[in-house]
Amino acid sequence: LTDDSSSVSRPTTDWTTTMPFQPQPGRFYRMPIFFGPMPGPREWPEGRDFDFRTTPRMKLIGVRMRTNADQLRAMLPDRFELRGDPVVTVELNYMTEIGWLAGRGYNLCDVKFEVTYHAKSGPVNGTLVLVRWENLCDPILSGREELGHNKLYCEIPEPRTIDDRLSVRLGWLDTPFMDLSVGNLTTVPGITRTPANPDHHGMLSYKYVPKTGSW
Repeated sequence: LTDDSSSVSRPTTDWTTTMPFQPQPGRFYRMPIFFGPMPGPREWPEGRDFDFRTTPRMKLIGVRMRTNADQLRAMLPDRFELRGDPVVTVELNYMTEIGWLAGRGYNLCDVKFEVTYHAKSGPVNGTLVLVRWENLCDPILSGREELGHNKLYCEIPEPRTIDDRLSVRLGWLDTPFMDLSVGNLTTVPGITRTPANPDHHGMLSYKYVPKTGSW
């Protein structure tokens, strides 16, 4: 090959007859889109299914604390209001045996509290997740782009257990920013699932994606 245009025959392409890539309705795509649908929790391989009654396996660690109502209100977007007492929940979830990750798992940490969103159709009560840290790129991308969750990356190691105290430290590139510890742990013989509250509509997020070129 040569860069001499006078001695090279360059084929031409008829772009009017070339079939462009067309995303298929009902499939899930994320950047880079050129390779087709992106595998994820809502886009599984053909013929595969997973029983969510048995997978993933989860280990939850959490604390709840009463804080300042005005500080929580200062973070709420338009049409949101604090609901009930100003109680913040910090909850870690260690998940394993996840089907769409080929049996692997990841860890996450939520910071959340109860709110009411005043939609055009009426009030919606739910739990606003201010931030969800995760330690794996795949669920961060799928959750941000497909569901609009407020996800960020951080390191979430396995908890340390000494006697009856369990501790975990979250960090970014070996720089810690959160220590969570719970103590006086006891074994519970049986857990009864609390009935669903019909006035609670689930987890709420506030999706924000800057428009390209309009920063």
